[in-house]
Amino acid sequence: KSTNTTALQVAIFRDNLLKIQLLVKYGADIKTLNKAGDETIQQLAISTNRRDLISYVTSLINVPRN
Repeated sequence: KSTNTTALQVAIFRDNLLKIQLLVKYGADIKTLNKAGDETIQQLAISTNRRDLISYVTSLINVPRN
């Protein structure tokens, strides 16, 4: 059964900063929407109300990646 979410989005939803960092380190696409096409990782991070998580995700979006 599909949940229409990415692994990165699940890690954000579960407030797992370490898992988020590992997924990004190993190439998770930070600009993708969920499979339904409706939530960005920044929107999900903001919904957690965790400043450290929001700050980390926002920093990813504002830094160009190769």
